[in-house]
Amino acid sequence: MFGCPTYTLGGERYATLFQDRVVLRLPPADAARLIAEGGCPFEPIKGRRSKGRFVVPEAIAESDRSLRAWVRRAVRYAQAP
Repeated sequence: MFGCPTYTLGGERYATLFQDRVVLRLPPADAARLIAEGGCPFEPIKGRRSKGRFVVPEAIAESDRSLRAWVRRAVRYAQAP
């Protein structure tokens, strides 16, 4: 995607590194929580949101423990039937 590293499970892309940002594919409830913690919808091109993908805020991305927890959520969502 856009020449960036992507991470997939079973054909489902759950994480992307875009420029200097971590982008995760999350279910609606987790997305709402991430937004409440400072995240935002992913717009690879201004005005063109990528459905179901959200930018992890710097405060979370800079913490190995916090980022790992959010990536696990994205992995669970990718593995869900």
